[in-house]
Amino acid sequence: MADLPFEISNTKACALMREACSFCGSAAGLDGNGLTRLRIWPERLEAARKLNKKGKEGKQYMGPFCTENLKPACGRCNLMKGARIPQGYVESCRHIATFRKDSIKAWIKDDQKISNKKK
Repeated sequence: MADLPFEISNTKACALMREACSFCGSAAGLDGNGLTRLRIWPERLEAARKLNKKGKEGKQYMGPFCTENLKPACGRCNLMKGARIPQGYVESCRHIATFRKDSIKAWIKDDQKISNKKK
């Protein structure tokens, strides 16, 4: 991660992290939201692999940390999105919501129970 280009100022990054999640709309907590990169940058993939020296075939390079390639994302959405482009993540969510309604309801109830215990 240290070898990835960080082309955004700390001030701009912190301002983005204070915004609501661009996927689910959840407000940023005290620690802020994370930043998710938006697209695969094939034109810079080889350079990133050389920098990393561990580059493996098939790895995707989600591009630099720069204003045009970043959106705020809560931890859950960022984790679920992974190295997919936003459209791929949204399509996965639609699929889950369509075919796993009962599982999702149970998961949300469990998540709410855990959240209530923390309070």
